[in-house]
Amino acid sequence: MDIDPTSSDSRLKQLIVIGTKAARLSYRLWTQKTRLSILDTKDLHLEREDGILRFQNGGELVKHHPYHNVELSADEHALDGRQVVLVTHPAIVAYGDASGEQYEEYKIWKKAEVWMG
Repeated sequence: MDIDPTSSDSRLKQLIVIGTKAARLSYRLWTQKTRLSILDTKDLHLEREDGILRFQNGGELVKHHPYHNVELSADEHALDGRQVVLVTHPAIVAYGDASGEQYEEYKIWKKAEVWMG
């Protein structure tokens, strides 16, 4: 079996580009002065009077799992009040700015994604 050297050179160059991009992203994340917080279910404020976590569409920190798109296509509030069975992705919130100030302000990097029963 013959190996085309130009093909492996091309792959090596692509690998170097990917590695360089990953290193730059890692450096940018490492040098950011924001404080990241991974929110748990208590921080999402989903618990109701009955002690059960319930979904409410349009929440600031929570969105539905794509599995529920069909149910929500006809009525965007079809899942309101349904029990949250699983948090498939946690919410990620960044506090402060890149210069290490204004920690009272926050930005939602990723909403929590939930699956209803």
